[in-house]
Amino acid sequence: MTNNANNFLGLKLTHDGSVALVRNGKLDFCWEAEKVDGNRRYANIPDLELMFRVLRQEAVDIGDVDVLSIDGWRKQHRKQALFGEPIEFDINSYINHFPNTLDPFDPVNGKIKEYPFESYAHYINHVSVAYFLSPHAKAQPDRTVHVLVWDGAMMPAMYKVDPVKKSIEFECFLFLLLGDAYHEFAQHFWPFDGGLEWPATLSIPGKLMAYTALGKVSKPAVQQYEEIYESIFKEAIHTEFESRQRIKLLIQQAVQLPLIDQDALASWHEFLGKKLCRSVEEYFSSQAEQDAVLLLAGGCALNIKWNTELCKVPGVGTVWVPPVPNDAGNAIGACLTAKAARGDFSAVAWSVFSGPEIILPEEVPAGWKKQPCSVAELAMLLASGEIVVCLTGRAEIGPRALGHRSILASPFVKGMKDRLNLIKKRESYRPISPMCREEAVFKYFDGPTLSEYMLFEMDVRSEYGELLAEACHVDGTARVQSVNEQFEPKLFQLLTEFEKHTGYPILCNTSANDNGTGFFGKITDCMNWGRVGKIWDGDALYTRESEWQ
Repeated sequence: MTNNANNFLGLKLTHDGSVALVRNGKLDFCWEAEKVDGNRRYANIPDLELMFRVLRQEAVDIGDVDVLSIDGWRKQHRKQALFGEPIEFDINSYINHFPNTLDPFDPVNGKIKEYPFESYAHYINHVSVAYFLSPHAKAQPDRTVHVLVWDGAMMPAMYKVDPVKKSIEFECFLFLLLGDAYHEFAQHFWPFDGGLEWPATLSIPGKLMAYTALGKVSKPAVQQYEEIYESIFKEAIHTEFESRQRIKLLIQQAVQLPLIDQDALASWHEFLGKKLCRSVEEYFSSQAEQDAVLLLAGGCALNIKWNTELCKVPGVGTVWVPPVPNDAGNAIGACLTAKAARGDFSAVAWSVFSGPEIILPEEVPAGWKKQPCSVAELAMLLASGEIVVCLTGRAEIGPRALGHRSILASPFVKGMKDRLNLIKKRESYRPISPMCREEAVFKYFDGPTLSEYMLFEMDVRSEYGELLAEACHVDGTARVQSVNEQFEPKLFQLLTEFEKHTGYPILCNTSANDNGTGFFGKITDCMNWGRVGKIWDGDALYTRESEWQ
């Protein structure tokens, strides 16, 4: 291992594949495969040509990379391609302490052609993303924090990060259910019982989280789910396969309870959420710790309802979630673990807008016109009821569109939620999120914390429920994006200008992508999609000359 290293290139090869560079203590970029070439959601990286293409477009010479670090996975022997030529190599594991505790900084070393690499376990890279991107790594560099990682193929694991000792230690599994149990239960009930297969099943958890609002929680059912769990998982397990077999038994019994579909789904969601919160409370009680810092990572950290409930757990002082808690962040995590393995636990500088730069058209295509458009003019358009796609600068990292790859609209136009869901070809039960200027958030919404990255849930205050009906869920909750001037000056200005016309600094925000694909990477891709006739690139407005019907 070379200790004198400053430039770390990270790769996540499997689903939610990505390429990231951390250079001189700063995240330079993170390109997710799904946000390139109009790829499908959750795309992997079958050919490492993408790595070289990203480096070329970012003007980085691979000779300047000190360390190539690859995220670990369940199938450690990889069969990939390099410019179409088959290659094989071995990487680290999915989790490197199951069932035994091992050194998290012990890499698997190998070579891809002439390029040496290190590989660290998948779960440890989740921990690194959560800690080194957190504000605590910078503001409280001497404070021990706790990181909870819960992914689809592993149980919820608690880690302790001690920056003084420069250590990451596995503490315990909170309980023995894989994260996949959430959607596997749902696949027995409408509307999720259509026989989806992996990786399409990765789309279920987010939809399920929204759908549960249509059901009513049965407290007796939640109790019965817990009793079934205790009877099936009373003995220790030693492999992922064992957990999956027991989850099948749990679900086989749980689906027999006499509940209508939406109530069964709401009750299962409640069962897992309560189990998670109760286990976290027991953990911190055993630590005799108050006001603990709890960081969340893994795919389950995208569940805004559970994240919000964790804020209320006794012993927990602060909960923070990075914008890339899911696998899309693990190229970044691979960089940061390699950095930490060399004893460098310093925070890194980063921006959520570190994805690929939007590609502007060289010429305006036929049927479209282009004209200058200021932020104030855009606000006026939105206030008049127009829907506008905003494709500006670098894309967001992670799954949430936060203004650079967003479709924006006024929440004060009746039927706007249905219009946006129709445009997106989304299910009618799915909500549209509001973005709100930060200092006004608690005037209109109530919740435990602000969230720049839309990773917590808030309640719409009752006096504004009718006014904000198009930007909240049927249960009166909202996934609010708070915007301050430092976060994104143009977005902050847009909300300020919009308030001048409407009286409220709030807009509807949903991601700019075709159904089933990643964010638009080119203005022309959005034009060809054709479902919105106005596109703003930060300086100019493209308008279709004939409106889509």
